[in-house]
Amino acid sequence: MLQLAMFVTTGWAADRSGKATSKTGTYTIEEVWMSYEGFNNVLLDSNKFIYKTTSAYASAVDRGHGAAAIWCQPIYWDMAMN
Repeated sequence: MLQLAMFVTTGWAADRSGKATSKTGTYTIEEVWMSYEGFNNVLLDSNKFIYKTTSAYASAVDRGHGAAAIWCQPIYWDMAMN
């Protein structure tokens, strides 16, 4: 997760329209989305649309059984988008 956050924040920013723009030209928008989709494929429970604590869980049942803490949900998304 930390790598994804560093990857996205060092190469991209949003302009006033909210569209992502490249700061360095190092990564394409397709590469950023591919990375985010890979993260979601591993950690997002596709039935509940909440993040799991680890990939060891097949689903995010509840906080004690695979579901990441509620504060993690917007933080994961925000880190990936910013």
